[in-house]
Amino acid sequence: MESDSEAKDSSVHELDDRAFLAERVQPIPGWLFDFAALRTMELLSWQDEQSITGSFLEIGVYCGRYFSLLLRAGSRTGATVVGIDTFQFSSPALLREHMERAVGSVDFKLIERPSTSVTAKAVLAVTGGRPRFISIDGSHAYKDVLWDLRLSESILATGGVIAADDFISPECLGVNQAINEFLSLRRDLAPFAYFANKLFLCRRRMHQRYIELMESLVLADKVDVRSLKFIEHRKSGRTNCFTHFHGDELLVAG
Repeated sequence: MESDSEAKDSSVHELDDRAFLAERVQPIPGWLFDFAALRTMELLSWQDEQSITGSFLEIGVYCGRYFSLLLRAGSRTGATVVGIDTFQFSSPALLREHMERAVGSVDFKLIERPSTSVTAKAVLAVTGGRPRFISIDGSHAYKDVLWDLRLSESILATGGVIAADDFISPECLGVNQAINEFLSLRRDLAPFAYFANKLFLCRRRMHQRYIELMESLVLADKVDVRSLKFIEHRKSGRTNCFTHFHGDELLVAG
């Protein structure tokens, strides 16, 4: 007889993104806008279609609400999924319980220490290769966020994406300061989209492709209020939905 965990393993990919979000992600404690979750899942599926490979990494896992999206995507291809966290506000055991309920018996790896105490070489030894998607949502202190950005830049895969959480938040000024300082010098990472508290960045050579992808995903969503506002503004001209940030074109969708 099929166990509960085996049943979840087989059914997690049968759920569409909205059903997975409602049934498996939303019960997990934490903070995540539905709009950001849906666009992330669509982006990860697009990476699969484009044969963009690599591991998955999240700095600052907490109970795993966003981590579950990466774990679901990793389980499709057998890619390694890694979380870095001090577990000051949660525990590895609790995280594993939540991930079991959300995705099933899918394995992942944890680095249980501050991200500022690990090197790029040490992270790559655990991920087993360059990550195709990195979420930065750990310490929100300026120096720590700056470290996480530099670390992520040094290990990101060519076609990879970084999602930096809590940008442009008055409660997270350290995040704002770190991201602005990081982008103040011309580098190989460029921001391509901002919405629902997350700033998305990619390698400069992929910037236009990710801009076009994200625009098409938002335009295709006829449900979320952020998409509807974007679509309405877009009718009056593309410039109403885009700005320039540190010299790079940036899609903004609320």
